[in-house]
Amino acid sequence: MKKINHFIVIFALFMCPFAMRAQSSSFILLGDTHYDKMEDHDFQWVNTYQAADLSQIEGYTANTKTNWDDFMKLLGNVVKTSSPQIKSVIQLGDISEGLAGDSKADQMAKSIMSAVDNSGLGVPWIIAKGNHDVTSGDPAKLAFNNNYIPMFRKQTGNNSINSANYSYKVGNIEFFVCDYYERSDVDPITWLDNAAKASTATYKFAIFHQPVIPVTERCWHMYSTDDVSRQRLLQVMATNKLIALVGHLHRYSVVRRTTQWGPIVQIMASSVISNRNEVSTSNVITQYGTSIAANLPTYEPTTLEDRKAMLTAEKPFVTYYKQCTLHGYGLLNIDEATSRIEFKYFGGFSCTPFDTVDISALTE
Repeated sequence: MKKINHFIVIFALFMCPFAMRAQSSSFILLGDTHYDKMEDHDFQWVNTYQAADLSQIEGYTANTKTNWDDFMKLLGNVVKTSSPQIKSVIQLGDISEGLAGDSKADQMAKSIMSAVDNSGLGVPWIIAKGNHDVTSGDPAKLAFNNNYIPMFRKQTGNNSINSANYSYKVGNIEFFVCDYYERSDVDPITWLDNAAKASTATYKFAIFHQPVIPVTERCWHMYSTDDVSRQRLLQVMATNKLIALVGHLHRYSVVRRTTQWGPIVQIMASSVISNRNEVSTSNVITQYGTSIAANLPTYEPTTLEDRKAMLTAEKPFVTYYKQCTLHGYGLLNIDEATSRIEFKYFGGFSCTPFDTVDISALTE
């Protein structure tokens, strides 16, 4: 009997390293991309309802034509050469420019599906809903449901996904994608809390399009005028130890905010690349406070004092902060052997990181 037990112990010791070996994983992080083509807009509709955005459409279609294909080639090379291995692309909303108009909403959504399918990256795309993705009203919302949600199922291999609230698990890492723009049927905070509590993952990330914590002069963030819901969100984020991945404001930022339930770390990225050679900037803001509100003096001077008050209220809780205008992409690296989460941010088409942050140190 002792010999049999001895054999079992030896066999278990031999097998365990294969079953329990700690893994390292990497994820490409893309902020807003605003993929756009002129033929995907009903310009009669645009001129009637969104004429002020014509210059925006012209800029984003030029970016797409000039940079998209080469950007996908760059990311494809990142997938092939990166160590640790890239497991997926995380896209933080506004993958499209939107503003298609009633008659072209479905066509624009299909263009996005084709762009993702033809990217050739060889890894799944995990995509959040952004405001631009549904900004043309009911036709855009219908086009989103008819095109994006089947794409989510295809990319994740999860046929049970039926909304833009969904999760994606890779080993011991799980991403929870939250839909802030459709709250009539599902409360995203409740959905996130339930999903995160049910998760067996060690490393958990909440993907939103809008930020949780205000970090730019606009001070835009979720539930900015609903403090009860915002406190609920902060509690859910902190108690479930969720790291926030956000976009929307076309900036690079990392911020740490304390709460009574624990710290929250938020990473923001932007991928609206107009100049592929702009790989760095010296204009990094590291002081959190009212001075941020005046960073762009032309932005809504009539709301300046309100925004200063918002930042004043937030400042006592912010213990780490950096923010700058630099468009590119990020790499989120997770080393389970050391429990280290590292974020590298790359400006433009650079393969040398502009910034590297030890995210795991900020979560303590």
